[in-house]
Amino acid sequence: GDGAQPRVCLLPLMALIYYEVSGGPFGLEDAVGAAGSMLTILGLLVFPLVWCAPQALVASELIGMFPEDSGFVAWITHSFGRFLGFQEGLLLWTSGVADNALYPVLILDYLTYVFPIFKMPACRQAATCFIILALTWVNYRGLHAVGMTAVWLAIFGLTPFIAIIFLGVPRLQPSLWNWQVPSMKQLRTTDWGTFINILFWNLNSWDTASTLAGEVDNPTNTFPRALKWTLLGVTAIYVVPLLVATGICIPDIQPGTCQAHSHWRDGYFAKVAFVLGGTFLQLWLIVAAALSNIGLFLADLSANSFLILGMAETGLLPAIFAKRSPYGTPLYGILLSSAGVYIFAMQSFTVIVEVLNCLYCLAVPLQFAAFLWFRWKRPNLHRPFQVPLPFWALVLLVISANAVMLFVLLQSRSIIFLLCCGVFLLGSVLYKLLGVASRRRWCRFHQQVPTTPPASEDCLMSGDEAVYAHSIGDVLVERCAPQSPL
Repeated sequence: GDGAQPRVCLLPLMALIYYEVSGGPFGLEDAVGAAGSMLTILGLLVFPLVWCAPQALVASELIGMFPEDSGFVAWITHSFGRFLGFQEGLLLWTSGVADNALYPVLILDYLTYVFPIFKMPACRQAATCFIILALTWVNYRGLHAVGMTAVWLAIFGLTPFIAIIFLGVPRLQPSLWNWQVPSMKQLRTTDWGTFINILFWNLNSWDTASTLAGEVDNPTNTFPRALKWTLLGVTAIYVVPLLVATGICIPDIQPGTCQAHSHWRDGYFAKVAFVLGGTFLQLWLIVAAALSNIGLFLADLSANSFLILGMAETGLLPAIFAKRSPYGTPLYGILLSSAGVYIFAMQSFTVIVEVLNCLYCLAVPLQFAAFLWFRWKRPNLHRPFQVPLPFWALVLLVISANAVMLFVLLQSRSIIFLLCCGVFLLGSVLYKLLGVASRRRWCRFHQQVPTTPPASEDCLMSGDEAVYAHSIGDVLVERCAPQSPL
């Protein structure tokens, strides 16, 4: 990072991770409508164990080994070579940009409750462009500014849910939770595809903050703490408000009856807020939802733009993409990512979600494979944080996470899967073209050797100059230089 700019410390980093992963309970309503309250709450307790914890643990160990802005691209490049490192970066950058494009759409969806003018296509497109430009400017002003903005947005975004909890607890009706074991008929009628996709979308991207590692103060110590506390916080932020909201009677059309949980759809929390606190609490929640999406946009755009910068710094992209603004932010990375966001924002919401989930599930298995590769092939590499499990247990950990991603992939439509495979093919062509551009000097590239972790603690004793890297073919190999007799 730029030494003239403030480094990101624990609290802003937690806020950035929070918005890259969650942003609050907004968006969970469709899971309740698809599977009911019991399965949703159970899923929110189990999913962090089988998916979130494995990804957060793997990210903590690998970020400590590679505290640089290329993040997961460095993990793949060091283990499987530059080609797959480039593909990992392209797949997850495209997925991140698609995810980023959802938030201007959602901001306008919530604002339409108050300003119906945003239903008009021309006004909606103009507002989308304005939102993207305004939030792009905030990102340009520096990652520290983005992190502190995210802190205040997170605090304000959670306040209406705190009000829902306090107002709702005295009105709880535990019978509405329906804690009975579901029958086979209920299991067959559950919309498992929607249920799993919603949980996955609300609980993924624990690896994304790795692209900010070069900008964080003491990343090898800060990241494991930030990931641990954010994981616990996100789980509580999802489970507690949902537990209260699903235990409250929302009056149905017929007097004296409550709406079934099958009525839950996107935006249903606004109805719960109205029942508990009237128009004031409902408007408060709508404003909080809009601000939460602003936080999500800022965090995602930061991660996507620093990924571009990190890939340029390691020679995978032209050196121009490593150029920083006076605020230390990736100038062309922000512009490229914002342009991609605007293109995706013109597509339908469901298509964007399917594309980003599919791309993500194609890319992340490589990260788990790299994690196991380093443990098996490079057991003596210096690891400031190490997952305290034997290799066989790590394999089981990775299998559970990959099973979740396989299920999500199986829910994808054929056309979406083919489109995502097309991104991989495009990456193959781009990689070759960039190689030609480098050899023929059409544009400048940085030296093509990423930073390399030392082989052991002992190598650190004589200073970092004792550590160097050389390449054999396409894969980087690390070792320690012989110690000087002096």
